[in-house]
Amino acid sequence: MSGLRTYIIVYDATKPGVSPPAIHQYIVDSKDIVAWMSYIPLVHFVKTRLEPAQLAGKLTVFLQSTYFVVAEVTAYNVNGLLPKPGWDWFYFDHERLLLPSSGTASVGSIT
Repeated sequence: MSGLRTYIIVYDATKPGVSPPAIHQYIVDSKDIVAWMSYIPLVHFVKTRLEPAQLAGKLTVFLQSTYFVVAEVTAYNVNGLLPKPGWDWFYFDHERLLLPSSGTASVGSIT
């Protein structure tokens, strides 16, 4: 896949063995994730080149048999209440931040 896609990740943190800090750390540190945003506890928006099933597979390591959803969203099919920087994140071209040699974002993302 060539372009970035935006996904929302939502999961059930009430199950034993689920570690929200570990999931958050994966999202922050993973080379799979180009940018991320989380203004709502336990809800992450991420930009990645992965397909939904690939991202879900990587999250399964942290979520085991816990219910979770990875769903694609676009800036044109999302609505709700977020601060302005949150809405700006959806429209920002994070792909232009990628370093040609490493393929990773050169600056952090809004949290």
